[in-house]
Order: sequence, then C-alpha cells, then structure tokens
Amino acid sequence: MVFDMDGTLLDGRTIYVLAKKLGFEERLHKIISSDLQKCEKTVEIAKLLSGLSVACFLDVFDEIPLQTGAQKVIVAARKAGMMTVIATDSYQLAANRLAKRLGIDRAFANELEFKAGKITGRIKLNNDRLEPRMAGCKVHSVCKRDILHKLCDELGIAPAESVAVGNAPNDKCMIEDAGLGVAFEAPAELNEVADLILDDDLSKMLDHLRE
Repeated sequence: MVFDMDGTLLDGRTIYVLAKKLGFEERLHKIISSDLQKCEKTVEIAKLLSGLSVACFLDVFDEIPLQTGAQKVIVAARKAGMMTVIATDSYQLAANRLAKRLGIDRAFANELEFKAGKITGRIKLNNDRLEPRMAGCKVHSVCKRDILHKLCDELGIAPAESVAVGNAPNDKCMIEDAGLGVAFEAPAELNEVADLILDDDLSKMLDHLRE
C-alpha cells in the first residue's frame, strides 16, 4: 500500500508549513508560480532551507497533524500483512520521520543534503531518469508510478494487487495503475482515474480493502 504524504497522511504540506513558520512564504510563492519545470522548482525550493538545522526542520515537521483515520489505516494494513510505503515529492528527512512515527515500512522522497546538523540547500532528486515514461507523462522529482511497479516486482505481485492513495496530480499514474486507487480530497483529474474517492476520513477505505 503506497501513500502520498503531504495532504494525504498529513493534514498539511511540509514546505508550506516550514515557509509560514520560518518566514519565507513570499520567496516560496515566487518559485512555485514561476515558469520553471517542476524538477527545477524542487531544486530552487531546497535552497530556501539552506542553513536551517535538521533539529528545527523536524520540530516544525512534527507539528503537522495527521489526517483523520491515517493511523487507523496503517495499523489495519500492517495487521493484514500488507507492506506500507510513503512515496512523496517532499524530503526523505520528513518521510523517514513520519514512517517511524506510524510504523510504515519504507519511504521514498527527495534527499536533502545536510552537514554538521544543518541543511545545505542542495538536493538529490529521487527520480534519476528525468524523462517521460509514456505519452503525456509529466516528469516529477519522484516518479510514484515507478516506485509502485518496483515494489510490486520485489514482492512478486501484480500492480492490480496493490493499493495507492494520493491527493494531487502527481499521484495520478500510481493511482491509475494500482488495483485500488484512492483519491483523497483530490482535484477532478485525480478523481476521474480513482476507484475510490474520499473527502474526509481515510479510514473509510478500510471497508473497500476488506472487499
């Protein structure tokens, strides 16, 4: 079972919470609204974190509340013997923290560089093949479809036996390919390809998992 993190497991988005708390909202908005490619924006946004201590980053991150039902779903999935995974275009530092908090098996994200306990502003993208996988494919810093398929290969199962949960356009491919694709508080383009649409409590998906 693969989950997006920001806006899905978490009731908030990591970089926006950091920006508000630390006072770089205007600079963040300027990058996000620019004409840069998505992966280029990821690189530029990471620079806004330069000099921030890892401890401060994690303190702010820990303030972001979980979505309603998130912990209940993870517990149920683990009891059922399912592997649980975070796939996020946020940061490995944050994804690992949440994975440990919830008992999630694995996490995939972009890797912030840090030295002597401080973030340098440099980042290594999780996606090492920045090219479209298929016609109409948008290139993201983390290809969640690739992650889903690689995990299925490792487990010896078909994508049709997997579950994917997300809330944003960059979750579309993994939700489309999963056996049960769940769109959570998502835009129309994601709802169109999802098998299940949820608007509030993540635990509502449990009945569908039992089926």
